[in-house]
Amino acid sequence: MHRPPLLNQDHLNVGSRTGGSRLTYWTGEGPDLAIVRPVDDDKLPELVDMFKDEVVRKLDEAWNIVDDDGTIFSLRRYGGADHPSYDVVVDGDRVVGTFFHEGGLVHQHVIVRDDAAAPVAEIDTRHHVRHIHRFTGAELAACRRTYDPSGNDELGEIWEVDIEGDLGSLDRRVVVAAPLVCHLIEHRKRHFDPDSTIATSLLIAVPPVGGAMLVAERVMDGLYWLRRKLD
Repeated sequence: MHRPPLLNQDHLNVGSRTGGSRLTYWTGEGPDLAIVRPVDDDKLPELVDMFKDEVVRKLDEAWNIVDDDGTIFSLRRYGGADHPSYDVVVDGDRVVGTFFHEGGLVHQHVIVRDDAAAPVAEIDTRHHVRHIHRFTGAELAACRRTYDPSGNDELGEIWEVDIEGDLGSLDRRVVVAAPLVCHLIEHRKRHFDPDSTIATSLLIAVPPVGGAMLVAERVMDGLYWLRRKLD
């Protein structure tokens, strides 16, 4: 049975390699191993195109991770949680794992379930690193944010995962999905006027108001960036 190259690597990066472009998986200096593609991204009406990322993120929250041979796995928002949680789905509708986000005042605490919906591991944060380990203490993987530019570009982040050892019965695709899940559940960036379209328009029409709004948005971006750095 053919195994996608994405699943043969113990070290992976996920994010935008060039900044402001699509999310991909890769390792080292090699080519992209997979693309992270929002489900039905090309079917959204033109009316919401300028808000496409926010619409997909808030309403759909479904992503396909694909390579040249098709979909390797999908991430789909799990509805039975108060905080953003995700199922890892394969073969169209089979759930092989779930990241159940329990929230957290400073650090997000996440329970990892297997295909039988049994809790098998958890994610906790130590020194800015998200450790995925079994409840017995055995380390499975570690995720960290390696690049996070200031500003409000959601695609600017880069995360990496190092898969440590034997995953046992846990499907490898669940661990490979972990850095993308970390990206999705992290402290959000500014969603109001994310591209400063309104502020820029006001800057032209009513310069004092637009200028003040742009300054306020930049201050907010800086505060959000600092919060993520302290996480």
